[in-house]
Amino acid sequence: GSSEGSILEKIEIPSGSRGKVIGPGGSHIKEIEALTGVIVSLHEKEDAVFVYGTDPESCKKAVAMLRKYAGTSPSLSVGKSYKVKVSKVLEYGAVVEIQEEGGDG
Repeated sequence: GSSEGSILEKIEIPSGSRGKVIGPGGSHIKEIEALTGVIVSLHEKEDAVFVYGTDPESCKKAVAMLRKYAGTSPSLSVGKSYKVKVSKVLEYGAVVEIQEEGGDG
C-alpha cells in the first residue's frame, strides 16, 4: 500500500465537542467510516480529527459530517449554492441543515 493518491484532511474541532464528534460508543465515527469509506482518526492530545481516504468526494463528505457533529459547519458565502435539508419553516425564513457544498448555483 503506497500512499500515492491518498488524502489526509485535518479538521480542527472545539475541545468541548470531542464527545459529540465520536458519538455514543463511537457511533458517529463508525457511521462516517461506513458511509464514506474513509478512516477517521482522533488523537488524544489534539483538538482535531484526521480523515484519511483516497477519494476526494468521500473525504469531503466525511469532513462535512464531522463538522456537523462538532457544530462547526463551514461558513456560508453569498452566491454559493448548498445542498440543504429544511429543518423548520418560520415566518421570516427557514432553518436548514447544510448537507454539502454545491457548485455554482
